[in-house]
Amino acid sequence: MPDTDNGTPAPADSNLLRLLLEIGRFFNSSLDFPEVVKMVMDKVIEVLKAERGCLFLLNEQGEPKMVGARGMDKTVIETEDFSFSRSIVRQVIDTREPILSSNAMADGRFSSIQTVAMHNIRSIMAVPILFHDQIRGLVYVDNRLRAGIFREENLELLNAIAVQAAGAIENARLYNMKKEIILVLANAIEAKDEYTRGHVERVCSFCLAIARELNMTSEDIRDLEVCSFLHDVGKIGVPDAVLQKPGKLDNDEREKMERHAEMGEHLVKPIDVPLRIKQSIRQHQERWDGKGYPDGLAGEAIHLFARIISVADTWDAMTSDRPYRKALPRQVAVDELRKNAGTQLDPLVVEAFLRAIERGEESVPVTVSLGL
Repeated sequence: MPDTDNGTPAPADSNLLRLLLEIGRFFNSSLDFPEVVKMVMDKVIEVLKAERGCLFLLNEQGEPKMVGARGMDKTVIETEDFSFSRSIVRQVIDTREPILSSNAMADGRFSSIQTVAMHNIRSIMAVPILFHDQIRGLVYVDNRLRAGIFREENLELLNAIAVQAAGAIENARLYNMKKEIILVLANAIEAKDEYTRGHVERVCSFCLAIARELNMTSEDIRDLEVCSFLHDVGKIGVPDAVLQKPGKLDNDEREKMERHAEMGEHLVKPIDVPLRIKQSIRQHQERWDGKGYPDGLAGEAIHLFARIISVADTWDAMTSDRPYRKALPRQVAVDELRKNAGTQLDPLVVEAFLRAIERGEESVPVTVSLGL
């Protein structure tokens, strides 16, 4: 047992608390659902020294579905290769109570379960995954090599891990739901205008290239990615005749077009995304010199996300075909970016993007659609 600062042995509860805090940070380090499932199972196997483990989540019909299974060496075990008893799984779900057996082969509770004897399963633990007092699934571990490997303290630890996992899994699930909403909105605007099809994904890619060049944090990059996907969502409210007009817009048409920034902010207000994403959607048509819309903001009063999107949006507008003109040659577009740095565009963001495209790194794969 490790010593405390005053030289006395640290209590076991203190070690357990530190372990659970570490596990909590570990689980909450990702919002990607498959990654969270993998992390949960890897940690369960590592901490409990189990031979095998699997994670079940309930589907809409309340039936358990295996979403991850790992072996002691952290290799993935295919569902059909992971033989387990449905009776054990069903019992945990129905009773919401954990199961522990230090020797399943000699445990009367499992005498009628053929898979226990057939596959020589010795030690078994299974605990429910509960979130807000609702059963969401369970974690199951076993060991076919020897009996007595799991004890009451192991069951308590697995229960504690399941509590941590429940929050992480729910966060990832909600984040994936947000991504679905984001993609639906982004696809809705692209469906309105054949000339801008692919525009959202290209702008997102350019934004990510800039973000990496600016050494932004992973959290900032994730929010910027969402923001860039949604930046033009307000165009849903712009008449098709205005969006697809091949010539110059008159004053009335321009006014209708310029409403899309405010409309976009209004549309995303009900979505549970960070405030800075909503603000940047409103601000993405502002200019560095203060001559943009809708609020005439200037310089760093404009959120960095909006300034990045403005550069990416401008580049895509120049390098893709539009109803009113053909795409500009690449060098002409580069010269135009430099020309507008310090007036329309944030000069530091422009320089970051130019460095990226000089290395051919402007096309960064987007991840917002993964796992849907």
